Amino acid sequence: MQNKLIRQLITLSNTSERMTAAVCALNKFTKRKARLEHPDGSFDNASRFYPSDEENCGITSYVRSPSRNWPNSYMLACRSLDHCEDLCGADHDDVLLVRRFLKSKEAELTNLAACQALIEAELPKAVAEARAERAHRMPNKPPIAARLRVRA
Repeated sequence: MQNKLIRQLITLSNTSERMTAAVCALNKFTKRKARLEHPDGSFDNASRFYPSDEENCGITSYVRSPSRNWPNSYMLACRSLDHCEDLCGADHDDVLLVRRFLKSKEAELTNLAACQALIEAELPKAVAEARAERAHRMPNKPPIAARLRVRA
């Protein structure tokens, strides 16, 4: 599984725009989840949150409108991974791939520069380790000649 993850990450890293967008979306989501960053918007006199035009990204079309009983419906939607991907222009599969890699390295996801530096530093090491593991791996199956016994 680790080899598949590394191969997919190498493919993603070849297009730096996609990689940057995925890391940005993951970072934004992690900060919003930890309440270190908040969506842009305003509150009305009943404490209902409404996102700004830049933050909206079409949220108001598919999320219920805030009410006095549920004033943070837009706020919760603005903190979702899907919304952060829309803001950064990232693909969902790319974000999940980067997230899996960074979690396997136990990285701090709230620091954008550290995540990008870790990917740039760890990716060549991971590729070299995967190649070395493949080179030294014993075959699981016996040679083909032993498997193809001729019946007399």
